[in-house]
Amino acid sequence: MFSMAGRNRMPRHPVNPHGFRDGPRPFFNRGPGPLPVYPVALEEELDIQHSENQRIAAENRHLLDENVNLERDLHAAKDEIHRLDELINKLRADHDLKFRGFIEKNLKIEADLRAAEPLRDEVMRLRAEAQKLNVLRQDLTGQIHGLTQEITRIRSENKQLSALRSDVDGIRNKLAEARKALEYEKKANAEQVQQKDSMEKNLMSMAREIEKLRAELLNVDRRGNALGGGTSYAMYNGFPDTRYSGGGSSADGETNMEQAGPSLAEIYVLRKLEKKKTEDLKKKITSTGNEDGDTDEQMQSGCLSWFQKKLHPSSLPPTIS
Repeated sequence: MFSMAGRNRMPRHPVNPHGFRDGPRPFFNRGPGPLPVYPVALEEELDIQHSENQRIAAENRHLLDENVNLERDLHAAKDEIHRLDELINKLRADHDLKFRGFIEKNLKIEADLRAAEPLRDEVMRLRAEAQKLNVLRQDLTGQIHGLTQEITRIRSENKQLSALRSDVDGIRNKLAEARKALEYEKKANAEQVQQKDSMEKNLMSMAREIEKLRAELLNVDRRGNALGGGTSYAMYNGFPDTRYSGGGSSADGETNMEQAGPSLAEIYVLRKLEKKKTEDLKKKITSTGNEDGDTDEQMQSGCLSWFQKKLHPSSLPPTIS
């Protein structure tokens, strides 16, 4: 600043190049008076001072330019410092915000960890189960490998069964034919059941007729005993102890009349009628059995066995040939 204040000003006491200042001498240093100044030396001195002044002025201008540049740099530095201060404050605020976020995140993670502590046992249990399942998976893998080999073997065996398919097809055809025959037999059996029901009704009617004949024989037997026949019907029924007695009193006569049998002619006629009905029944059974497809012996044996169950053989007199 002082250099700028004294710019373009000449010093009050000019200094000569020899180190002496122009002007009045000091009071205590007064010697003989100054030497006379010659014009040539004065001009030289003035030129020297002028060049010196120009040099100083140039230096002052250079210093002024440097000062202006420095002031410009100073203002730029101040602006940069201000900008850096704002940036630092902003970075500090961002850092504080991030730090608070990190702290909150850390607290949240710690809370999650504390909440996850009860799950550790569950995780350990699940790990143990996972190991068990891994062992089970290995076991199942071995079983699958064995089953794969078994399937391969069965497939190789199935290839050998191709020759049996024709037989199976033949059996299926036979089965279809058998089913058709079975359906036909079912229909025929239904007809046979109807025919057998009608035969059973006929046999029942014949049994009732035979019962009537047996009652008539018993009545004839009683009448023969009353008339005093020679042979008792009880003998034909298997009771040889009851015989005909020719004599006796009237009281004994009534008893003998009740125990006496019919005559041989009457018994012969009744047995002929019974034999004829039996033969007619056999013929009817035989004709029905032939229509149904059964043999004569089977039909006769079945019907006669049924007939014998209905009537006990001891209830009829013996057959007279």
